[in-house]
Amino acid sequence: MTLLLRSMKRKLSACWASFTIIAVLILSGCSSTPDTTLQVNAGSNGLLKPSLHQAIASVNVIQMLKNHHYKKMEVDEKLSTEI
Repeated sequence: MTLLLRSMKRKLSACWASFTIIAVLILSGCSSTPDTTLQVNAGSNGLLKPSLHQAIASVNVIQMLKNHHYKKMEVDEKLSTEI
């Protein structure tokens, strides 16, 4: 019987420690202020243009869709209008 109580006590203390850590993380995240700055890349004509990282990411996504999607389809203007 005492072995069972010891086991339950260990589990309860581990659960309490986990709860405390999660509560601290949640409260510390709630107190921080969000970053509200926004960088806008505008071309010479005033239109928005993607950053270098966004352009590379979009090329990578298109390549992954072309090579690994279960349904082979051509990524073109027709598909863009459907989406």
